[in-house]
Amino acid sequence: MMIKTSRHRRGPPGVLTTLCVITTHNYGQYLTECLLSVASQTRKFARVVVVDDASARGDRAGEITQQHQVEYLRVELRDAGAARNAGAATGTEPLILFVDADDYLPADYHQRLYDGLVAQDNSFAGAYGGLRLFRGDPPDRTD
Repeated sequence: MMIKTSRHRRGPPGVLTTLCVITTHNYGQYLTECLLSVASQTRKFARVVVVDDASARGDRAGEITQQHQVEYLRVELRDAGAARNAGAATGTEPLILFVDADDYLPADYHQRLYDGLVAQDNSFAGAYGGLRLFRGDPPDRTD
C-alpha cells in the first residue's frame, strides 16, 4: 500500500518522492529477492529502509540489507503495524510504500501506484495494489 503523508519533502519541482518501508520478521530468506525487485523499479525510491521486527538470531536480514546498501532498522515490537510505523517515522518523504519482505514487486509496480495516486487531485490518501508472495516462484516472474 502507498500512502500520502503531510510531509513536504519533494524531488524536482512537482515530483513527490517515495520512501519504501520493507518489514521483516524471520523472512531473511526472501529479503534478497524483495530488495532486487525494489531496486529494479522503473520509478526509483528516494530511500529504502528495512525494518527487522525481532527476527531470530541467524536470520541474516541485517547482513542482507547491508549488502544491498539500504537502511536497516532493528526493532523489538513484535507487531507488523508498529514496525511499519517505525519505518515510516524515519523519513520525510510525502509518499510511503509498505512492502513485506516476502513480496516481489513487478518492475512497474511503484510507477503504477504513483500514477494512480497523483492522478486523483489529492482526493485519495492511499493506493493499494494486490501482490502475491514469491515463495516458490522464480524472481524473474512478471505477474
